Amino acid sequence: MSEQDRVVLRDALSIWHRKDSFESALSRAVKKQGGSFEDYIRLISDLRDEARSGEMDIHEVARRLIGPEED
Repeated sequence: MSEQDRVVLRDALSIWHRKDSFESALSRAVKKQGGSFEDYIRLISDLRDEARSGEMDIHEVARRLIGPEED
């Protein structure tokens, strides 16, 4: 996963609210970072594949993929 993908995931997690779907937050984050629809599809597909194999929610996968928060 590229550093730009990690930036997008970090942004999506920061704007995501439980009333909203993580997919919507990810879409907004991709747009905000100048990404394309294809970027969104690639990211959400990767998250869903990983979530299925690990029996996690996609936002949990995103948290794991971005790594520990830096202070």
